[in-house]
Amino acid sequence: MVHEEAEMEVFWAPMSDLLDAVLDGRVRQGPLARAVLAYDVLQRRGALGAV
Repeated sequence: MVHEEAEMEVFWAPMSDLLDAVLDGRVRQGPLARAVLAYDVLQRRGALGAV
């Protein structure tokens, strides 16, 4: 059995760059796009506290 996660690359990127990539259509993976958009909304609403 092969797990797709085994080949995933891990890296850090500025949140603003990720948001731009989602909005520009360069990032289209559903879970990542949803997480980035949700984080942005929660941050704007002040629901995340001091992050």
